[in-house]
Amino acid sequence: MLTLAAMNDIIAFKFHISLNATTWIGRIGMVVLPPFVYFLSYRWSIGLQRSDRSVLEHGVETGIIKRLPHGAYIELHQPLGPVDDHGHPLPLEYQGAAVPKRMNKLGSAGAPGSGSFLSADPGSEDAALREAGHAAEQRALTALREYQDSIAGSPNDEHGQH
Repeated sequence: MLTLAAMNDIIAFKFHISLNATTWIGRIGMVVLPPFVYFLSYRWSIGLQRSDRSVLEHGVETGIIKRLPHGAYIELHQPLGPVDDHGHPLPLEYQGAAVPKRMNKLGSAGAPGSGSFLSADPGSEDAALREAGHAAEQRALTALREYQDSIAGSPNDEHGQH
């Protein structure tokens, strides 16, 4: 607004408006526009927070429409976290990261980079961190596989229980 008010003489000349009128428009705009823009940005941010809260409470929209036995239509949601005994998602608290709004945004953030904001880690340290991450992932997969085998029985089980 200040930029437009500062060039009011150019605006008055180019658009054939009175210089006095452009000066008064600038003065009134300096009083009226800041509260108006604040109100608009406040309402916009509240709407974004409500949208994020809805996704955290109900899950991500899947785009799948289901008809209930009594004839009502509902859209299925993919929960972001754990569900209760009835299959309803448990509300999650906001953790500071971007909330996914679509199914293809789940897990798209990737792993954080190594190093500081201004400089990267040396190559040897970066390679060591990648190798340690890979080894940790392999240990987790091995532990998960062993746990699943202990729950379901091993594939070579003589009794055929699964």
